[in-house]
Amino acid sequence: MATINACVELYDLMAKRFAATGRTPNQARVYAETRDLIADCATVDESMKRIKNSKYYTAPAQALMLDKMAAYRDAARANKLPELEQIYDEKYKEIEQDWMKAYEMGYEKKVAGVELKINNLIDAFNKAYTAYIELLCCGFDKSEIKRHQDNLIKAFTDMNNYGEPFGNLAAKEAFRNLVPANDMGFKKFVEEAPKLVNVAPDRSAEEAEFKEEFNRLWSVLSAKKAQVMEVGKGEMARVRYSACIAIPPKDKTGKYEFDLREEEMP
Repeated sequence: MATINACVELYDLMAKRFAATGRTPNQARVYAETRDLIADCATVDESMKRIKNSKYYTAPAQALMLDKMAAYRDAARANKLPELEQIYDEKYKEIEQDWMKAYEMGYEKKVAGVELKINNLIDAFNKAYTAYIELLCCGFDKSEIKRHQDNLIKAFTDMNNYGEPFGNLAAKEAFRNLVPANDMGFKKFVEEAPKLVNVAPDRSAEEAEFKEEFNRLWSVLSAKKAQVMEVGKGEMARVRYSACIAIPPKDKTGKYEFDLREEEMP
């Protein structure tokens, strides 16, 4: 009797542990019901036979997968990923109706397809923001501007090809959180980036100001060329060059060797 009491206590502890998590209600229910099922058994053998001849022989595996699918479904819902939420919800209902469906893994292929799409969209969205910032911060060279503009165009094209245009993604909280900018900066990105696809930022005023300042400074430096050259010679005499060469080991258990070489001071 002591042994059967220990079994009952074990199922009771398992039921309480799963109930305490708040995330495993199916397993908590199954172990609580199994505890009640064997509570009046006289021996362990009797309890095992009773479990084997009932639904509780396979119920723990079913409950485990139900809780797993529910957790994935809830996580997808919290992250506003309706496609993933639907896949996990459908799988939950399948397992709920037939416990053998727990061992059919076809849903994983669907999940992988959706996750790949999401990752591609994230990558394209990040590239769009990078291209936007580079366009705003690049120099005046037209080829450089065009390169960043082409990168922005490709990012928008990729988003469309993956089934979600830029505007739709920008409206989603998960994608808003990808951009390291305050709300005003993000709003400017959303409004300005699509326009930069066709019209590069006008840098003519900045370019003219830069050239004017360059010409002013160049005339000053040109007048002091000899003085500048003399300062340069003095600074070069204080420079000491060095190089560190890493020599790889001959096998994977060996250690790297480092050879530091320095140029002699004059």
